[in-house]
Amino acid sequence: MFEVRLPSWAAPVTVDSIYADSTYGCWLEGVPKAEDNERIIAQARDEVVRQNWGENRPVHVIPPRVKYREIERGRAKSAAEDKSHPQLPPVRVVAWLWSGTTVVHDGDGHGSHVFAIWFQEDGDLSRGAVEKALADLDWKTAAEDFLV
Repeated sequence: MFEVRLPSWAAPVTVDSIYADSTYGCWLEGVPKAEDNERIIAQARDEVVRQNWGENRPVHVIPPRVKYREIERGRAKSAAEDKSHPQLPPVRVVAWLWSGTTVVHDGDGHGSHVFAIWFQEDGDLSRGAVEKALADLDWKTAAEDFLV
């Protein structure tokens, strides 16, 4: 557990739980298509809610940077040549973030939280890497208040 600062939120945000997994961990063969990546992102969202923390939780997916790749006779085409096989970054990260400051309600015993999902090139989960990944997260739109 550690605190991070977000440009969109004046109060400190606590990274209470964080884990990383392989984006394509169950991928057996071939290269992904856009619809495969959409399914992977949707499954990550569902997994966070159903398998780990329960229903009715705020979940925000930070839009991943997609690379495009096409294999043609042993050489990879550039994105300018072919956009038929988009690849998400290889590491999927999920974090439960909370703040002792509410988004909407005022008063004691409240805070705000969100479960953030993002994709990155490596397994670095340091404070600096997390702050960089969350730099564009708009806390006021993504987070929801909770009662302590």
